[in-house]
Amino acid sequence: MPKSKTNALTVVQSPELIAAPAVVAKLQKATIEQLLIVNQLGVERAHRAVFVGFLLTRVKASLKHGEWGAWQKENVHAFKKSTANHYMRLFAVFCESMEIQLPDLMALPVNKAKSLVNSKGNTPAHRFAAKLKEFVGERSLSELLDEHGIRDAGKVGGAREAGSSTPATVDPEALYQQSRDELGLILSRAEEAFLKENRLQHLAGHPEEVLGVVTGLRALADKVEAAAQPLIKV
Repeated sequence: MPKSKTNALTVVQSPELIAAPAVVAKLQKATIEQLLIVNQLGVERAHRAVFVGFLLTRVKASLKHGEWGAWQKENVHAFKKSTANHYMRLFAVFCESMEIQLPDLMALPVNKAKSLVNSKGNTPAHRFAAKLKEFVGERSLSELLDEHGIRDAGKVGGAREAGSSTPATVDPEALYQQSRDELGLILSRAEEAFLKENRLQHLAGHPEEVLGVVTGLRALADKVEAAAQPLIKV
C-alpha cells in the first residue's frame, strides 16, 4: 500500500481527531461558521472548503454513533447533504497529496479558525496554510472536486439513484481499493497500538484485562482465518 495513502487514512480515521468534551461546542460552532464563509467567498472558497473538511471530520469523529446525520440535518440544513461529504473527501485528498501529519492538525486552534487560512509565521497554522495554497494553486473548488473525482463519486455499497428501486452499480475496483485500504489501516493501527504505543502497559495491575485482550485477539484471528479460508486459492 502506498505510504501516502496509508498516512492519509491514519490521519482522517485517527481516534485522536475526537475532540475533548470541553472543545466539542467550540468545534461545532467553528464548523458552522466556516461552512457559511465557504458559501460566500470567491477566491478563498477552495481553501476554506478543505479546512471545513477538516473541521467536519473532527465533528463526525467526536459524535456518538448515529448522531452525525442528525447533527448535519439540524446545523448544515442550508447546504446540500452531499456538500459536507465533498469537503471531507477533499480534505482526505489534501492529507494524502501533501502528506499532512496528525500532530500539525491537532495543533490547529479550532476557536480561531477564521484566521488560520491566512496565518503567517512558522507555526502549525502557517505550515497548514502553505500546504493548502500549494494544493489548491489557482484552481477553483469546482475544478478541484472534478479533478479528484469527488463530485460524481457515489457512496460505496450501493447508493440508490433518484427514482430507482435498485442500488447504483458499484465499481468492483473501487470496492477492492476501499477494502484494502480499510484493512490495511486496521492492521497498521493495531500494530501501532499494541507494539509502538504499547497501550497494554496502561492496564498494568489488571492482569485479567490484559489476558482478556490477548484472548479476544486470538479469538478474532480464528474468526478471520475461518472467513478467509473459502477465499484462498490453494
